[in-house]
Amino acid sequence: MDELDQALTCTLEGDQLVARITAWQQVVSRATSRRVEDSRAKAIYPMDAQLLQELRDLIAAEADCCPFLDFRLEERLDCIVTELRLPEEMPAPMRTLILDLMAQPLHTDGR
Repeated sequence: MDELDQALTCTLEGDQLVARITAWQQVVSRATSRRVEDSRAKAIYPMDAQLLQELRDLIAAEADCCPFLDFRLEERLDCIVTELRLPEEMPAPMRTLILDLMAQPLHTDGR
C-alpha cells in the first residue's frame, strides 16, 4: 500500500464499519434535500437539536477514522446544512461508495 492509499484509508473494520454506515444511513434518511456534484455531497436537514447533535457526533467520529473527509456543518435559523468534500485524488470506487451513501433516495412519506 503506497502513501496515498494509506492517507485515504478508513481505520474502521468489520462491525465498527457496519455500525458507522448504519448510523449515517439513519441520519441521512432524515434530510429534506440532498445533492451530489462531482466530489461534493450537500444535505439539508430540519432544525432539530437531537439531529444536530447526532450530525456533530458522526462528523467528529469521521474525523478520527477518515481524516481525509472534509465535512462542514452550518446551523441556520430553520435548517442544518452539511457538506462533504472528497479529495480529488480519491479512487473512483471509494468516491462512488461514499457519495452513494450520502445521496440515498429521499423518502416520499416524510421519513
